[in-house]
This record gives sequence, structure tokens and C-alpha cells, in this order.
Amino acid sequence: MAKGKAAKAEKAAKVTKAGRQPKFEDGARPGDTLKREYHDEMYSVVVKADGFHFGGEVYTSLSKIASSLTKQSTNGPLWFGLRQTAEEQRKGAAPAKKAKAAKAAPAPAKA
Repeated sequence: MAKGKAAKAEKAAKVTKAGRQPKFEDGARPGDTLKREYHDEMYSVVVKADGFHFGGEVYTSLSKIASSLTKQSTNGPLWFGLRQTAEEQRKGAAPAKKAKAAKAAPAPAKA
């Protein structure tokens, strides 16, 4: 089998029942369990190679799960805590850059 055909066959084997590959977003990898408390209930999603397992169903994205729970369009990785909001990123960016610069600076020589 040619390389191109083998790659297509491998990709097709990873496609879920819905006909799409799962999006492993922002660090979610097969074997992980994502948990979120919402309206006093704990929700768990198990990340597997074929997708995100939740409520007896296999989903192709976290956003579909989050949106089904909140009944509105929702960013799944953000909702499950895998991604920061833009505001959190802005607040966290400055200290991280300072810390990185401080590590790179050489220590003063002792006399």
C-alpha cells in the first residue's frame, strides 16, 4: 500500500461514529479524565483515542459536551479548565515573562 493510502486508512480508523476525528484540545490526551462541577453536580469526561466519552455517548469535541450541559454555545476547553480566558492570559503573561527573564540573567559574581 502506498504511503498516502496508508495514512488515509490510519486516519479513517481513528474517525468516530459521527464521522469526524476527535479534537484533542489544549493538553487533553487519551487516558485523562476531565471533571467539572456545574449547578451542584459533578460531570466527568473520559478522554479516549476515539473521542470524549460522556453520558454513554462518544463526542468529537469538548465544546459539544459543554454546550449540551449549559444549553448555550460554550468553549469546551475553557469550560473544562484546559484554557485560560483572554483576561487571565493578559494578567498572567507579564509575570511569566519577568520570571523567564530573571532565570536567564546570570548571577552576580562573588569577589
